[in-house]
Amino acid sequence: MNILKQGAQKLTRLFRARKKRSERMKDRPVKVKTYRPSLESLEDRTMLSATPALLGTDLTTYFHDLLDSQSASFTQTETIANASVGGFLQLSNLTLTETANLSSGGVWSGTIGLSATLATLFPGSSFGASITSTAPNTDALTGTFTIGATGSDFALTAANLVMHVGEALTITASNIGITYSSTGADDQTLATIQTATVPPT
Repeated sequence: MNILKQGAQKLTRLFRARKKRSERMKDRPVKVKTYRPSLESLEDRTMLSATPALLGTDLTTYFHDLLDSQSASFTQTETIANASVGGFLQLSNLTLTETANLSSGGVWSGTIGLSATLATLFPGSSFGASITSTAPNTDALTGTFTIGATGSDFALTAANLVMHVGEALTITASNIGITYSSTGADDQTLATIQTATVPPT
């Protein structure tokens, strides 16, 4: 009996000790380990598109800034390495022949001649077209910008156009008329093709 009594007393003391320890743990702050997941650096896969910086100088903005900087009628010729019209036409090695007249009332009029040795229609798209000249010493694209025009202020002619539609279709054309109104709607007609050729596949 004494052995059983002693055993029961030990179990009672052990149970009380564990209960007191459990009560003390309730008031003790618990440290929790956390792990912050790391992010791997991903390769930049942004596709190249025809952004304004890649297209070059926007001609509509350039012409407006040019007129704002002048205080009298002027005539001059200058060249621009890369320029664009409306974001749909990129011009390379562009020559500008500027004849601008300022009236007494402060209204500009006149024309600016354009000639480029190379041009690209719809640059950066899957159906972009290269505009070139098949004759030596002849510009690929010529035309005018009419200062103060109420309709189409750009009137251009492309000598020779080659358009690749995907990988299966190629279209060639010549003497393409391109008109553009810098203040017109987004769905305006841009190009008129009289004759086009689709080579047999």
